Order: sequence, then structure tokens, then C-alpha cells
Amino acid sequence: MLEGAPVTKSILIAIGLSSLVGFQLGNNKERLLGIFSNLLLKGSHEFVPFGYLTYKYASVERIIGSEKLLARNIITSAVIISLWSLGLGFTLPIALMASYTPVFIAYCSPKRKLHIFSKFSLSEKCMTYMFLASLVQGNPKSTTLGFVIGLVLFNWDGRIRSFSDSELVKDPIGATLQIQQKIKMDEEEQRLIHAQMARFRAGPTPQGRPQVRRPPQQPQYVPEQAEIESLVVMGFPEDRVKTALINARGDVSRAAEILIQGI
Repeated sequence: MLEGAPVTKSILIAIGLSSLVGFQLGNNKERLLGIFSNLLLKGSHEFVPFGYLTYKYASVERIIGSEKLLARNIITSAVIISLWSLGLGFTLPIALMASYTPVFIAYCSPKRKLHIFSKFSLSEKCMTYMFLASLVQGNPKSTTLGFVIGLVLFNWDGRIRSFSDSELVKDPIGATLQIQQKIKMDEEEQRLIHAQMARFRAGPTPQGRPQVRRPPQQPQYVPEQAEIESLVVMGFPEDRVKTALINARGDVSRAAEILIQGI
């Protein structure tokens, strides 16, 4: 029933159980018990509308988020309890639930409509307004106060103060000199990495035509006399033997193949 609204569900359970206890303690003449019961619901004429509104207002938490709703509930409760401590008779649950009404009216669209005439229709939000009207009739001060607080906190994002970048604490509290130096080195390394990545994305800058490096030429091979004689003995002319040895760069076997093939 209240899935996705943990804060609203917790409020309903806490106030419901506390109110049941308050019903039993309300008739006690002791001052402490009387104070306790005055902060809670007075009876079924308040408990039934409160339960229905809690069920319908759960959509408010789904819209603005649990964190914002919890922050608004804390501020609203603090204001109501402060005013109540001054002797003003306010009921905390009713004022708290009435503070949801501005957001409910603005953002919760009706899902089902009942068409009575061609240009007149009713939605399920009308039932919500009827229960809200019953709370206004039974406890107008608490309902009005909660509605006013809801209007004041309508655009509040749940933050007390936003800190600027210069005010944020960047160094860990109690960090040693070695840890601070390591943090600075890590930051410097990150800056170097980002700078290298930026240069890599930009690509090399054109600086004229690139020069092609040629491998150095090896000196011409000079065959030895023993290599020449080993092939001349086989019957090949000396000039062809020298040429074959130069082409084979001293490899006698390769030179012999060249001479045999007549290359």
C-alpha cells in the first residue's frame, strides 16, 4: 500500500501506535501524561482522516524523494513543537500531514475520473479534499499552520546551506605529512596524464615533410683468395667466381649455385 514511501510508512506506524497509547493516557490527570497526549491524535474523528491522507500523500514522497521529505518533516516538527511549547494548542500529526498538501495539489495528478455530466467530472482527489476539510473543521489551527509551512518549504531542496568550492575541506583531517605529499603527488600525476591525453587527442603538429631514414649501405664484399681458389679448382673462370662470391657475400655454397645456374 505504501511501497516506495518508507518515511510516510514510518510516520503512519509511529503516530498510529503513539496515538493509541495516547487514547489510554488522555484520561489520566497527571500533567506529564496530559502533555504527551496533547501532541497526538485525539480520537477516531482525527485518526480516520489522518490514515486516509497518509495513504494518499505517500505519492508526495515518491515525487520529491525520501530525503527531502524527511528534511521537511524535521523542520515542520521542530516549528510545531516550538509553537506548542509556547502554549499554542497544535496537534503535531495533523499539522505535519497538512504540510504535504501544497505538493500534493501541485504535482499529484488524478488517475481516475468520474464523468457526471458532459463538462463536469470528479476524480479520486475529491475524496482526499473531503477528508482534509474534515480535519480543517475539527482542528483548523493545526491544519492551517501545516499548510502554511508546506507553502514556505514548497521549493526547498532539503539543504540547510550550499558550500562553495573554496569552503570545502580537501585535506583529510589529521593526515600526516607523508599522506598529504602522496595526495599532492597523485594530483600531479593525474594532471600529467590528462595533459598527455589531451596532446594525444590533438595529434602531432605538422612540421614539414617527414624525413624517411634509409638504412646505411653496407660496404661491398671483397672475396678472399682461398674462397676464389676453392671455386676455380671446380673449373669456373676466376672473374665469374669473384662476381658470384660478391653477390653471395662470401657464401661459397651460394656462390657455387649461382655459377652452376649461370646467373
